[in-house]
Amino acid sequence: MKKLLLILIMLLLALQSEAYDWKAQTNEELHKDMITFTRGFKKRVKNTIDEQTLKALLKEQKEFSSDRYAWIRQTVDAVLEMERRHLPVEDVNSNEALLRRDMLLLLDFPLHADNRSKDAPIELKNAFSSVSNYYRKQGRERALMELKKDVKLQNGELQVIKIYNCGIILRTVNHTIAIDVKWEGDEAGALEIASKIDAFFLSHPHKDHYSDVMIKALKENKVPTVLPKNVVANTMWDEKHIIYEDKYSPIDINGIKTIIQTGLQRDIPNNAYILEMDGWRILLPGESGKYKRLYELSSMEAPDLILVPSWNKANRVFEAVRMMKNYKASRVFCIPEHENELTHTVNHRESYRELFTREDRLGNFETIYPRIVLLDIGESYTLKK
Repeated sequence: MKKLLLILIMLLLALQSEAYDWKAQTNEELHKDMITFTRGFKKRVKNTIDEQTLKALLKEQKEFSSDRYAWIRQTVDAVLEMERRHLPVEDVNSNEALLRRDMLLLLDFPLHADNRSKDAPIELKNAFSSVSNYYRKQGRERALMELKKDVKLQNGELQVIKIYNCGIILRTVNHTIAIDVKWEGDEAGALEIASKIDAFFLSHPHKDHYSDVMIKALKENKVPTVLPKNVVANTMWDEKHIIYEDKYSPIDINGIKTIIQTGLQRDIPNNAYILEMDGWRILLPGESGKYKRLYELSSMEAPDLILVPSWNKANRVFEAVRMMKNYKASRVFCIPEHENELTHTVNHRESYRELFTREDRLGNFETIYPRIVLLDIGESYTLKK
């Protein structure tokens, strides 16, 4: 165990010097760094099937004579292959948890190809667009497959299904809700989600948190929906609740006890929510820049689960939650969100490397964090009290 901890610390220290924003690189530089990381990763999984998977990534750039960008898709496929073998676990100092971290760190490389540079070759733009669409489609298909399963949850269990960015589906023994789900798939998929959920909650009207096809499906299924601002003109239904005011006394949204605190994502209305269903309290701060307002919730019971966009000063959210009644880190779970937003520029895609190394995220060794569970898009995990 000490050896595993030492390896983790050395890895984090090695990354610490470049922790603040991923710097744009050429294709050759990024590929070279991926190979360097993969060689170290490969040593840590020696004599396993994962070693063989990683070995296939160690082709030098000169070996890609016909397609200099083929490594991007190959690396994504390697990570997805390993994710099928290594399902999500709680992020503790175990072999499996450290391996999962390495997998997500490896994923950063292909997803940080600099396709947004003004000098980016058209071949790179096309390759990245293809891989980005493929990666997100794989995530959607995994998530939808999980949602369709007839999962028999018990009292005290909560299943988390990650869609993309802050898009999350949560289900307990009696309820299922969706939060900030931007569905990029077809109408059938959106209707499948809408048919399964009791309510939909939107933190703020950025287009990476909802989609027109999802809104249409919510309307057709008459799903109670809470949002701080209308997002699609002339799209109204009786169950749509546009609420942008503090609601510290819980209101009932189809059986979900709902507390609302208003804020702003820059100049855009943002609702923070505390949602309660089947004994689980979930804190969703959204992307409010007015995180100090969370301290006003200190008189309330601490949540059991925090869904926090890792880029948005996650440490401040943790500080506020620690002030809430009956808080104990050992009984509070946290799902970080919003890693690798692929429509952003490279220095604002929010890598897993930054999540693990920045002190304002999960990189402060002096902080006692809640129980972290790391999910790639499309993955799911069942929390147990």
